[in-house]
Amino acid sequence: METISAMKVRQNLGEILAKVELRGEEFVIEKGGRPTAVLVPYKKIQRIRERAAQGITKLLTQGSEQNPNADLSDEEVEAFVNQAIHESRQKR
Repeated sequence: METISAMKVRQNLGEILAKVELRGEEFVIEKGGRPTAVLVPYKKIQRIRERAAQGITKLLTQGSEQNPNADLSDEEVEAFVNQAIHESRQKR
């Protein structure tokens, strides 16, 4: 994964987007010398999100013998996920 400055992205956006779309290249974009964003092919992000959703669905739908949380309501699952996100963000 190549690291590039935000200024270079501004100056060469079309070229960089072509590299991402056509060649599947990935870029870390830095601003002020600090990583700020990542530019990756859209299809890759779609696959990552689909796999994550499948993994979460599988985890939440396993039988109660394997998963004591299998009988949680949608609202309880959402609250559990939101709490986990909140706790993860506090650790940063």
